Amino acid sequence: MKYFLLIITSILFILGGCQYDNVTAPIVNSKEATFYNELPSQYKTIDKAKLQSAIPIRSRSYLKMLNDAFKKQTSSDYVSSSHSVYVRNPNVHITFDSGFIPINGTYEFTLYEYVPEMKKFVVLNKEVTLSKRDKATFKLPNKENKAYYVGKVAKDHNGKIVKREYTEVFVPYNVYNAKIELNKTVLTSSESLEVTLTNLGVKDLTTGYGVQMEKLQKNSWISYQLHQFVPLVMMVLTTGQSFSQWGDLKELTPGTYRIVYPIGDGKIGAEFNIVDREFFRNGLSDNKQEKSEYLR
Repeated sequence: MKYFLLIITSILFILGGCQYDNVTAPIVNSKEATFYNELPSQYKTIDKAKLQSAIPIRSRSYLKMLNDAFKKQTSSDYVSSSHSVYVRNPNVHITFDSGFIPINGTYEFTLYEYVPEMKKFVVLNKEVTLSKRDKATFKLPNKENKAYYVGKVAKDHNGKIVKREYTEVFVPYNVYNAKIELNKTVLTSSESLEVTLTNLGVKDLTTGYGVQMEKLQKNSWISYQLHQFVPLVMMVLTTGQSFSQWGDLKELTPGTYRIVYPIGDGKIGAEFNIVDREFFRNGLSDNKQEKSEYLR
């Protein structure tokens, strides 16, 4: 009889919840978080081979090596123009305006390609303009990870050189890659969200303060303007660089959101959920990424 009463008592204890000092711990229907985000948080697998062999166009020592090699091969009188040219894709045309041209003089443009194996520049093409209205246009070879120089020489009517300058033209690997990360995936609107974007590719990424946000509504992602992420400044992320920013979420109501970043011909995204305090009072852990039924 004692064993029978003990079994009945145990069953009632389980069905009724754990009681202690007349306080019942609620049994919460919960499940592992269901993520509706079809976007990857990382654009593609890291291409280690291209990262390791990419020309270091941000390296001062590399640029100095190119400049020294060019002047040694052509003339030490060459001076660098005010800016370099970065070409997004190979096999394109680049155009240069004619500079200072003396009366009855000429302006000569010469396209050089740097060949690392030879440690020298080779001439690919040459054009001559006769007036400031003329432009010189070159078609670049269909090659990536290349450095070109365009030499520009102004001559007077007697053929005497009055000015020499050059412009660097770089065609890096056309490799876009990035990863977006959040410091939390489940949080309340009283918390702040940290968003981090990391450049994992060869091509530079443009970013800054301000994010694109979407909210899940009836199984569709709808653009959502979060006013706390205010665009203030733009910046460029080179290979391996990261940029983090914090955003206030006070205006968000419980639901599912995601931060998106367009890249290449697609975009990446990271999802998070806004819950109310009851979610945490019920003992559901952010680390386990669980949801209660009302988040459905």
